[in-house]
Amino acid sequence: SIFLSGKKAMVHYPGLPVHPKPFQVKAWIEGTGEIQGLKCTQVVVERLNDSGVRFSKQILWLAQERNLIPMKIVTYHDQFSREKPIKEAFVDEWQQLGAGVWFPRQAHIDRYNLILFKYNGSYEIDWRRQYTVQQITLHPKVQQQEFSALMFPQGTTVRSRFNHQQRKYIVGEEKIRPAEKE
Repeated sequence: SIFLSGKKAMVHYPGLPVHPKPFQVKAWIEGTGEIQGLKCTQVVVERLNDSGVRFSKQILWLAQERNLIPMKIVTYHDQFSREKPIKEAFVDEWQQLGAGVWFPRQAHIDRYNLILFKYNGSYEIDWRRQYTVQQITLHPKVQQQEFSALMFPQGTTVRSRFNHQQRKYIVGEEKIRPAEKE
């Protein structure tokens, strides 16, 4: 399988979606609607190559009464289909954390097998990923050192950005060098 061969093989395999670099983003508010009884603002986001040709599109439904958190996201990759989405994500359950503060407690993503759709016309879910938040608090007690005193095991590769320069080093080695593109 080309997917098991890794990212480099997938990028060069004909027929899989390509994300050109550089690309442009075009976004606009399409209107309003209702999903699961909540009023939503519909936002369309298109990605275009440097010639202005669209290669992907997302439609987000932002829940107006839920902090404008997307409660539905539909993603299209034009190389497979402009009409059938490759992925759909939904919030299934909300949790109120405070007055007017909401969090998606349960959600799921459906990924469709558009390779089958492209080559034989069948349109079916390839996989579903479900998310459930076990515990959440609005004001967690976190000590400052959790963010400032980071300890990594010996041999760990660490990437950092300082003065707009990305650097890479291995814990235990003295040499810090510019990060290479992978």
